[in-house]
Amino acid sequence: QGAIENIPVVMSGKYAGTVQMYRVGKENYLNATDLGKIYGGHAYWYPVSGRVLMRFYGESLKFIINSDKATVGSQEVRLSSPVMVRASQAFIPFDFFLSKPFTGLVDMDTYFDLATRHITVEKRANIGSLRHFFYSDHSRVVVGMGSLPSFIVSPKGDKRVDILFPHGMITKAEKMTVADGLIHSLGLVQEKDVVRLTISLEQKPVRIVKNELKNPRRLALDLFRPESAISTVAAISPANPEEASAEKETSSESAPSAVIPPIPGMVSSEEPAISVVPGSVPQENAPPVHQSLRRRIVIDPGHGGKDSGADGRYGLVEKEVNLWVAKELARFLKEEGKFEVLLTRISDKFVPLSDRSQMATEFNADLFISIHANAHRDRRENGFEIYYLSEKPSDPSAASVAQFENASLELEGKTVGGDQADVAARLLGSMARNEFINEGGILGGLIAKGIQKKVDISNRGIKKAGFYVLSGTYAPAILIELGFLTNTRDASRLSNERFRKKMVSGIYTGILAYADEKNWFANGESSPGDK
Repeated sequence: QGAIENIPVVMSGKYAGTVQMYRVGKENYLNATDLGKIYGGHAYWYPVSGRVLMRFYGESLKFIINSDKATVGSQEVRLSSPVMVRASQAFIPFDFFLSKPFTGLVDMDTYFDLATRHITVEKRANIGSLRHFFYSDHSRVVVGMGSLPSFIVSPKGDKRVDILFPHGMITKAEKMTVADGLIHSLGLVQEKDVVRLTISLEQKPVRIVKNELKNPRRLALDLFRPESAISTVAAISPANPEEASAEKETSSESAPSAVIPPIPGMVSSEEPAISVVPGSVPQENAPPVHQSLRRRIVIDPGHGGKDSGADGRYGLVEKEVNLWVAKELARFLKEEGKFEVLLTRISDKFVPLSDRSQMATEFNADLFISIHANAHRDRRENGFEIYYLSEKPSDPSAASVAQFENASLELEGKTVGGDQADVAARLLGSMARNEFINEGGILGGLIAKGIQKKVDISNRGIKKAGFYVLSGTYAPAILIELGFLTNTRDASRLSNERFRKKMVSGIYTGILAYADEKNWFANGESSPGDK
């Protein structure tokens, strides 16, 4: 014989009342009509038809008495035991509220302490970090929004726009100064059960276009500048031919069919991936630097296109992090006027691994730097690490990282060790270039020191392994893993623009240290300044 008892509920550290739990044997059931108290939805019990209907954030959940099947949206879910009626109330198996279909819907995790007989519910962060993109005619603000069904855009006069996310949750508040001529700053704060994104403006935009992006799900807000501001921006901005043909992001099925404006610097998939960063070629008003003093650096943003790389917390996707960091590093280098810089991709485009190293060869690169971010099933793993080429990995962890990065070959229709792509053969060929390989180790060590000088982050060391993308280069080559997207602290920091810039500054400092060690700027030229 079972018994009904009142179970206390603690929601995000605060007492939230009690719910009825029915216990029979080892099985526990929750009163369906109490569930709105916990999860913020609505539950309806229809005794005559024997149905239970719940609504959470626009999604419907359906249960039938004496059935072990439930429907979550359009998905059918099997229950551990049938829904039952006790004391004229419908009771649902407790295990259902621990299942992925339900926890993914409500963005909450539920725990039941058998010893103390209480339920704990913790809200998950479902709003990602802020990102800002500058464009000649508009500014774009992007924020991840997980599974949240809705948002509200609310202009507040001429100098402010608020975006509200009901049932939103963030890990911490954010404040970002932009000052791009249109947007002054961005702020993200938690207000009880609502997250508020505030866009403070320097002037009123002529229009605001909102788009919902997917994979991962994000909200993109495009704020368009007045024509007078556009002409001013054009007058002070360097020419950027890539902007003329920009790749469109894919909107979600529920989003309007309007074309989504492109992100700055992105090109269409029809355009070549090779591009010398604008400004890396001497301009008329740039200080004269003899061509022999210029050093050529290839920066390789890992993954891209159909190869997204690692997926992380807070909606982070490796290919996006890699591209942002690579572009910022290219900007640091080109501003000195002493480097020619080439990016192996400047958009969300898939580029085969062999093509990347071939670009470096054709560019006569002096250095090759591949930018990546790490992932691990153990979420405690954290910190950055740097790799250079070797036929034998320094440890099993290094071998595992190389195996993951080399897996991009499968997307090219190749297999490691196959006829088309044999990484071992490439490594044997590269052994004749021992000098470059050893120099890669030196470069990696100096960059690691540079990062530690700029950023308080765990240094996992300089390691070596058989990375396919490094094996075809004829220059000192390294692969940088910026941090672990699966680690809460690393992911949170890598989603922050200020932290990313510090990482870039550390890499840049290491490159300058290598340049000094090789006397690249000894012929009457001082080394570029630190940033």
